[in-house]
Amino acid sequence: MNSAARPPVLILCFLLMALDGSLHAQQATPRAQGRWEGAIEIPGQALGVIVELARTPAGIWAGKISIPVQGLSDFLLSKVRVDEGKAAFAMEGLPGAPRFNGKLSKDGRQLFGTFSQGGARFPFTLERTGDVDPARVAAPKPPPPPIHGVPGKGLAGIWFGRLEVAQISLRLLFRIDGDQEGGFSGTLDSLDQGAMGLTLSRIQFRDNSVRLRLAKPPAAFQGTLSPDGSEIVGHWMQGGQSTPLTIKRQKSAPE
Repeated sequence: MNSAARPPVLILCFLLMALDGSLHAQQATPRAQGRWEGAIEIPGQALGVIVELARTPAGIWAGKISIPVQGLSDFLLSKVRVDEGKAAFAMEGLPGAPRFNGKLSKDGRQLFGTFSQGGARFPFTLERTGDVDPARVAAPKPPPPPIHGVPGKGLAGIWFGRLEVAQISLRLLFRIDGDQEGGFSGTLDSLDQGAMGLTLSRIQFRDNSVRLRLAKPPAAFQGTLSPDGSEIVGHWMQGGQSTPLTIKRQKSAPE
């Protein structure tokens, strides 16, 4: 993975479902409704984003945002306001209070302005690329299917789980191999971010207690193996944050 070409792995979980749009329908401009594609201009790179905005039959504006390079899909926006050619919306529940404040161009084809988070401010520009279904934009994202574990012995194997922060869900796949001397080696794949084969720099397993560590990016997982060996229940730790995470043993890696 080229760290200069994409944001640090998993950083989204700590940087970045209730709909909290509030807007007077009579002041809203229909020009803002649609699918918008563009980028946030972060120093050294452009972070591509897709935003969908729509006014519901009740006159309330709703929105969703996707950031493909970071594995974020259909994150339900809050505090969506459209008024007199201006549009603003936030990503509620994420540290740094990410927020977009923008203006519509006179021809209604561009939405541009400032993205702010944790005191930092960056310009963004979006182009209108199509229409949207207001009902789909306002609907919460359906929950992912459950993950089932298979019983087994020891730590070696394939382990799969989802890291859930706010509305963000990142699928994590651990591959752990054991050697004849009782040691372990392994890798982590962050499937939604396309970050594959991240080396686990340290693996500890004793009395059903599991500790896995990543050097790049700095992160760790600590948990306890269940009696039947089908799952490890614990916490993912990164950037000073601790998030519940359960990983479950799989017969093979998911497609």
